[in-house]
Amino acid sequence: MPTPEDVQAQLERLYASGRFRGVKLRRILNLLVEESLAGRGERLTLRYIGDLLQDEPLTFEEDSDKWGYPKTRANLAHVRKRLRKYAETEGYRDPIIIKLNPGSYAPEIAVNPVSSAIPDIDPEIARLILRAKTALDMRTLRGGRRALH
Repeated sequence: MPTPEDVQAQLERLYASGRFRGVKLRRILNLLVEESLAGRGERLTLRYIGDLLQDEPLTFEEDSDKWGYPKTRANLAHVRKRLRKYAETEGYRDPIIIKLNPGSYAPEIAVNPVSSAIPDIDPEIARLILRAKTALDMRTLRGGRRALH
C-alpha cells in the first residue's frame, strides 16, 4: 500500500491533468481517498457519501422506488470515468494508481507496476505515443459505431 504522501502526490498529478477541474469532483475524490486511507473504505456507500458531502437532500427516486442521492451518484460515475480515462492516457506511467471499480465506492489505491518497468523516454516521444493511442482508440470507436449501424 502506498504511503499517504504518495497518494496525495498522485491526487495533485490528477488535478494538474485537467480532468478534475470541477470543485465537486475533487471534493468527492478527496473524500473517497481520505476515507479509504483512514480504514473506512467498507463504509463508503452512496448514503454515507451523500451524508458526508451534504450537497443535496435525501430524495425519493420514483423510478427505483427508494431514497437516494441522484446527483451524488451521477458525480461518482463521472469520477469513476475520469479516473479510468486518466489511467489509460497520461497517467499510465504514474507511480500510484487510484481507481473505482464498478459497483464499489471504495477506491483501489496501489503501486503501478508499469511505472518502474518502462524506462524513461523523451517527453516528445511520450506525447506522440499518446496521440497515436488516442487516434487508434477513436478509429476503433468509429468503426464499432459503423458496424452497429
